[in-house]
Amino acid sequence: MHRFASDRRPPATGAGWASASLDHTLRGVLLMGNVWWHLLMVTVTIGTVGDTRVMAVLAGCHALAAGLFVAARAGRFPASVALALTWILFVADWAVEDSVDGALLFAACWSANLAAATPAFALRGRVAIWLPVAASLVMPPAMVLIHPDWNSVLPYAVAVTTLSILGGTRVGVSFLWDFAERVDAESSAAAAQARGLVAVRAASAEPAENARILHDTVINTMAAIASGGRGLRDTDAVRRRCARDVETVEDLEAGRPALQIGVLDKGDTVPGTDVRIRRVGLAGSALNRELADLPPAVQRAVSGAVDELLQNAAKHADVDEVVLEVRTDAQEFVVIVADDGRGFEGELPGDRGFARSVRARAESAGIDVVLTTAPGAGTAVALTHRRGTAPREKEPGSTGVAFSGVIRGLRVRAAWLYSVGLAAIGLVLCLSNHGGAWTPEYLMVAVLLLGSGLAWLEVRRAGRHRVGAVGVVVLALAAIVAFLLAAWSVDFGRENVVVWQAIGCTGPLVLLLALRRTQRAFQFGCALLVLTALTVAGLVGVESPEAAAVVVVAAAAALGLAIGWSLFHRTLGTIAAKVLREHRVAETARADTAKVEAAAAARQRWRSAGLQDVLMLLRGIATGQLDPADRAVRQACGDEESYLRQLIQLDPALVRMGDWYAQALRQARVRGVRLALRSGEVEPADDKTAAELGMEILRAVDTVESDEELTITLYPAGDGLRLTMVAPHPRLVPEATRWSLPEHADVAFLALGDQDMIEVMLRAERGMRWGLDQLDTGSEWKAGAA
Repeated sequence: MHRFASDRRPPATGAGWASASLDHTLRGVLLMGNVWWHLLMVTVTIGTVGDTRVMAVLAGCHALAAGLFVAARAGRFPASVALALTWILFVADWAVEDSVDGALLFAACWSANLAAATPAFALRGRVAIWLPVAASLVMPPAMVLIHPDWNSVLPYAVAVTTLSILGGTRVGVSFLWDFAERVDAESSAAAAQARGLVAVRAASAEPAENARILHDTVINTMAAIASGGRGLRDTDAVRRRCARDVETVEDLEAGRPALQIGVLDKGDTVPGTDVRIRRVGLAGSALNRELADLPPAVQRAVSGAVDELLQNAAKHADVDEVVLEVRTDAQEFVVIVADDGRGFEGELPGDRGFARSVRARAESAGIDVVLTTAPGAGTAVALTHRRGTAPREKEPGSTGVAFSGVIRGLRVRAAWLYSVGLAAIGLVLCLSNHGGAWTPEYLMVAVLLLGSGLAWLEVRRAGRHRVGAVGVVVLALAAIVAFLLAAWSVDFGRENVVVWQAIGCTGPLVLLLALRRTQRAFQFGCALLVLTALTVAGLVGVESPEAAAVVVVAAAAALGLAIGWSLFHRTLGTIAAKVLREHRVAETARADTAKVEAAAAARQRWRSAGLQDVLMLLRGIATGQLDPADRAVRQACGDEESYLRQLIQLDPALVRMGDWYAQALRQARVRGVRLALRSGEVEPADDKTAAELGMEILRAVDTVESDEELTITLYPAGDGLRLTMVAPHPRLVPEATRWSLPEHADVAFLALGDQDMIEVMLRAERGMRWGLDQLDTGSEWKAGAA
């Protein structure tokens, strides 16, 4: 009863792509079916009504109804009014007809039946129920009043048939809505996951790239000044470099792009040094054209990696010249940085600048990195971008479900529901139309169930939604036999034809359409039906042309419904593709918005880090107020280098905790606390829990005295998270008892000799978020007094 009463049609806007596609398709096919049947009614009216004036008026009304259904399909006219007109015209056809077994009345019955099936697919709200119910209550009395002497069962049959079709369509289609809603839920979840992944990538990619830029510019500058040596010989060059780094830091804080093409196309020496750059291959305007053709991500990655490689060669290779070679062809863009200096043996440590600023940056843009070196044999690094191979993120608008599988699932489910529902309604009509007397229609129902059952067994045995050649023969024969049995029950169109279940044979045809890869089996079944109907019409037409016309109309009803179902198959795929494209466009826009918002939030990390000290130092050197060779200035540069190296060790994937960790490092530095953070990529699953933990971390930093050590670790524990804080006794425990921790947290206080430990266990109710890799328990960041 719930399935019958509930309004399952999706809203006109805002529905998922599967539900919207199914709704648009069913509505369009049913309304167009009414159009074509009213046009058929025009033809039958012209051919059977003798009175010219009555024929013209009635045919004109059916033509008008066809036009109204066309307008309703376009959304320009209420479908309910067109349906009401159909039932009124049925009563008019009954009034005009002079025999209960006439072709016009028989065709009108199927027009009314089609109208009864339409509200479940074309109307919303209660009108979809009360309109056909009202028709079933009004039409029978009107029919009896018009022809009281006919003593026909048709008025009663009309009421039963209308209500049966109404119930069958509403209950049956609800199962299709179940499937479509499940698909939409899966698609929505997949889209949200993809959107979240885009946001996480944006939130982690920007800190990652900014950390590389910070390393390649400011940190290297601070290190060069702190170490002294020949890097300070050209004071003007040092000041220019500091001025550029001021712009870099300001860009980072403001969220502006900080990385330009760099030394690939300009400069004869490594910036900040007197090491010469010898260029080989492409240069000048030719190089600029090639660079412009590269994807932006590849441009940035190549430029940043080359800058770092040149700096490394200048600092570590002990050479006066570095070779920068650029070559390209139709398949590849290759940059090689080489020197004939010291070289080295083995792999570089993973935490060195090469790993962060070269390998990681290149891999993020799909660039291959090959390092060739040996002690005393120099070093060469080749960066190779293969055109057309830049990494592509998962499409934000992806549904996460197979489009073709969903469409096929809808088609197959609809076919099975129709086949079973048709047999069930057929049985009800057998009981109601013939007063309980036996008729061949009972055999028709049995044949329909037998054919469908055998097809079902073959499908289950094969484990796929397909039937083989045997299944095709069984279903085709079931359709023909069902048509003949239904015709037999009305003496092949010669008596009581208005109760002929003409479409009973369409169940097997619909299954042929749904359970075969092509339409050939379906076309074969339809051809057999046409051949059978023409044969029957020819045989009965010898003695009764009227009966022959009835047989043709019955075949037209069955064939029209089968063709309409074929149209449903094609239209569903077309409309679904269109709706899916629209959903993907909208989802891509939402993903882009999430990406922008996530990137903007990620920039807070640099504002929280407190880069004002390094900015003041860089400005002082750039403007000449500070001497880079001064011992105090060099010490300050060393302190800033140490702090910034701690800062860039924060994992970029920490989109919720990264800002809090940056604040903690900054606060610890100001207070002189030696802070060690261990977390890897693990963090809470929501911003609220992250904020609650972040506040307690900041309170812990405030609790510990200057020059004392505080160790904070966040790691997974089962399905939850465990936060531990260790500091000298009695710093933490007295303060921690007053902290406001998350509601889903369990807290324990432990004494470990002269150390206090607070352990906060976050239960799995709020969950956790893993990064792209598992937790790296070796990650450790320390902050101390500058």
